[in-house]
Amino acid sequence: MADAKKEGKGSAYKAMTAILVVLTGATIWFTQFRDTRTMVEDPFYFPLDTIIVNLESSTPRHYLKVQPVLVTRHIELNEELPKFKPLLRNRLIEDLRKESVASLSENNSFEVIRAKALEDLDRLLKEKAGVQALDEVLFTEFVVQ
Repeated sequence: MADAKKEGKGSAYKAMTAILVVLTGATIWFTQFRDTRTMVEDPFYFPLDTIIVNLESSTPRHYLKVQPVLVTRHIELNEELPKFKPLLRNRLIEDLRKESVASLSENNSFEVIRAKALEDLDRLLKEKAGVQALDEVLFTEFVVQ
């Protein structure tokens, strides 16, 4: 019976040591490797003004009208976005003016434009603000005329 008590104390000691090692490792990892920016669960939505551009076309003029909305979960970026609004709009205008009616007629053109906008705007924010944290670029309006 004494051996059973010693064995019980030994396994409890081993379990507590294992838990302590895991918690210490997790604490070290969290403090050294976590993202230093503050993230929130619910995203911030930052709408840009409506953009209207001429499309490349050999036929009479065609236009693209979009209402972009930037999505981020980073508090710091959300606070910085207003001061970069002119640069963000300018980059989108530059990119969208390169589109043609034919390219916008393709099945996946909407998703391709959203992905390219996300990549370009995220790169721009990295260059200018030192923050690369856009989660998504949405278009709440997308009209080709």
